[in-house]
Amino acid sequence: MFLFTTVLLGVFGPEVVAAHAITLRMAGILYAPAVGLGQAVTVRVAYRIGEGNRPGASSAVWTGAALAMVATVAIFALLLAGRGWVPSLFIDPASAGVGAIVTMALAMLFCLALLQLTENAAVVGTAILRGFKDTGRPLLLQLTGRWAIGFASGAALAFLGGFGGLGLWMGLVIGSAATAGMMWMRVWSYRFAAREV
Repeated sequence: MFLFTTVLLGVFGPEVVAAHAITLRMAGILYAPAVGLGQAVTVRVAYRIGEGNRPGASSAVWTGAALAMVATVAIFALLLAGRGWVPSLFIDPASAGVGAIVTMALAMLFCLALLQLTENAAVVGTAILRGFKDTGRPLLLQLTGRWAIGFASGAALAFLGGFGGLGLWMGLVIGSAATAGMMWMRVWSYRFAAREV
């Protein structure tokens, strides 16, 4: 979805694409801890399920959730506090003609900070479900949250709502939030459902 967003942003001009490139580089860096944590949670949950240890699997789930929450809050706070200097890592803010890029990058970086609040939850929720050998439903939830909800709302905000490129980033945040909510509803269903582990 991020790559498709990059293609669509081209219609809003080079300044918006440049701001998106700055934000996307930071997104790649910030996504790595969630992926690593997700892999660890998948292994721990699957290991406990393989033992037939439901309390151990539950403990792995909630430990992973707690670690994801701590990482999310830390990354959110760091990005929010430091977003003012992030564009200067890529361009010289004092150079002529980069004011529009910096302004748009700051707005997109704010969206990225918000995205971190939900993206880590979505990634770790998906990883937990993978540990339960539940992959089909999460795929449908990802498609629904990210494309049907996120992309549709982003396109509406960008092209109909007048938000331009920032609207597409808003859609990424909305899609991530929807995906995270659906993933954790699915994770929660394992707590109450009478399922064999």
